[in-house]
This record gives sequence, C-alpha cells and structure tokens, in this order.
Amino acid sequence: DISDRKRAEVQLIHDALHDGLTQLPNRTLFVDRLETALARKHRSPDYGFAVLFLDLDRFKVFNDSLGHAVGDQLLIEVANRLLGCVSAGDTVARLGGDEFTILLDDIDATVDAIACVQKIQAALSQPAKIGGNTVFTGCSIGIVVATTAYTAGLDLLRDADIAMYRAKRSGSGYAFFEPKMHLAVRSSLQLETDLHQSLRRHEFVVYYQPIFSLESKQIKGFEALLRLHHPTHGMIGPGQFIPIAEETGLIVQIGEWILQEACSQMQLWQQRNILPADTFMSVNLSVQQFNDPHLLKRIDETLQLTHLNSKNLKLEITESALMTNSDAAIKILHRLKNRGISLSRSEEHTSE
Repeated sequence: DISDRKRAEVQLIHDALHDGLTQLPNRTLFVDRLETALARKHRSPDYGFAVLFLDLDRFKVFNDSLGHAVGDQLLIEVANRLLGCVSAGDTVARLGGDEFTILLDDIDATVDAIACVQKIQAALSQPAKIGGNTVFTGCSIGIVVATTAYTAGLDLLRDADIAMYRAKRSGSGYAFFEPKMHLAVRSSLQLETDLHQSLRRHEFVVYYQPIFSLESKQIKGFEALLRLHHPTHGMIGPGQFIPIAEETGLIVQIGEWILQEACSQMQLWQQRNILPADTFMSVNLSVQQFNDPHLLKRIDETLQLTHLNSKNLKLEITESALMTNSDAAIKILHRLKNRGISLSRSEEHTSE
C-alpha cells in the first residue's frame, strides 16, 4: 500500500510538471530551471546559457484543415525532433499550443546557440508522415543569451518570445533579442487593433496593376493589390500589415473581401465591354485561405454573387501554401482547375 501511494504521489508530481501530450517539461518546470540557471549566472558570471522560444509555422492551418488529432501527432513528432537536437543537460519544454522553449545550458558563446538553432531548423524542415498525410512545417525561433542584467527568469522568457515574433515577421527563421524590439511590439499591437477597425470602417483599398503581353502589346489581365488607407498614418503597404493579419487570422476575412472586390470590378469592366472576354483578374491567396476547408465554397459563392465567369479568375498561390499539406493541396488544385480557374505560383505577400 505504501509503495502504491508513493507511486501515485510521484505520478501526480510528474503530471503537475509535464505536458500531458508530449511529456516534455511544462511552463512551471521550465521557469523553475530557468530561475536556477539565472541564479547560477549571478554567482558565476562566466557561466553561460541561452533561452530559445520556438513557434511552429502554419500550425493553426494544420489543425483547421487536417483536424486536431493530426495536429497533436505533429506536436509529438516536433517534440521528439527537438530532443534529438539538444544536449543531455538542456531542457526542452512545451509552453502550450505550438510554442516550445529550450534552455541551452552551459554554452560558451552565441555561436553555440546559433549552431543549435540551425540544427533544429534542419530537423523540422524534413517532411513528416502523419495520419496518411505528408506535412511540412518550419519554425521561427527567438534567442536570448543570458546576462547578469536579468533578475527574473520570466523576463528572459518574455524577451525570447519578442525575438521570436521578430523572426516570424521578418521571415529570417531566427532572431536575437534586442532592447529596441520592445517598441516594435507595442507598434505591432496597435496595428493589430487598427486592422480590426479598418475592416469595419472599409479602409482597405484595391489597386489594379495591368499585366501586358509583350508580344501583342495588349492588356491580358490585372493583378489585385491590397493597400490600407490608415486615417492617421496614410497609405500602408502589405509588408507591414499582412504578417500581422496572418498571425491573428484576419487574413481570411481580408482575403475574402479582396476576392469579392476584384471579381466585382472585373465583371463591371466585362459588362461595359471595356476589355476582351478572356481578360483575367489575378488575386493572391494566403496560406490560411488556401488551407481553409471552406475555400471552394467561398470561391463558388463569390463567383455566383459577382456573376463573374470562372475563366476570368486567376489565383496566385504561394509555395508555402502548397507545402503545408501536399496531398490535400493537389486535390484542391485539381478542383480549382476543374472550375476553369487559372492558377499560378506567387512570391510571399507580393500581390496582397
């Protein structure tokens, strides 16, 4: 009976300090080890350690398009790959969702942190077979190298999180924390609020860039370009607001709006016989839009609402959208082509 009680107590303690899905240390245990490392840093300034904050790319898309069961299996696979990239004395933890943290213990310099980050990126870039699906994921990583200026472990965690968002928005893969990033975070939060308001206030505008044929010297189509006319800051380009819209999920609403606007404009031009019947309108699809399970229904409804022939619509799809789930992507591409919709590959964020 005593042995059973002891085992039950040990199990309760383990469960309280570990993530139930991946069995990695949880936030509580990670912060405890972080505080221990920081205390050692203050006792021995020559001791070095770093904190990595890792966020998976497009994880929400996996959950929404493939289901939470597949998402959970992906998280377990990621956890195992992360464990294979660190040393025995390091700590890999899952904070929640698709956020992982790593305590790199007893490192000599920043080059050690970079070497580990590059190893992680290489490991996660490999395709994974999950639930009959071949999925690709990447990650964005924020890095903080500890100094004696830090007095609390949570401050290190906060700054690593901030650096991760810088890496995600810049597309650099990883970034070291810099104090000036605090100001950038505040500006980003304000822009996120502005995006919600801009949708309600109809402050987004679409410009139509003509596409010419060099051979015939005639307009073959148009590319819909999205801009934000901010009441205070004036015209804002997509490079500033698209990454935030993607992170917050607003990109689906914005994308649906621009698709309807662009189709309506092309139909208006067609009605007025301004353009040849085969002129197309090119609209960019974000990763979230492409992986939206209701994508085909939304496109059908838009074409029906605007009375635009599907042959006059061209969708630009980024390579990252196609790589998220290659099997499902192929099926969607076939269904779009069967509707007579033209397809092309685009660069990230260019046409939005």
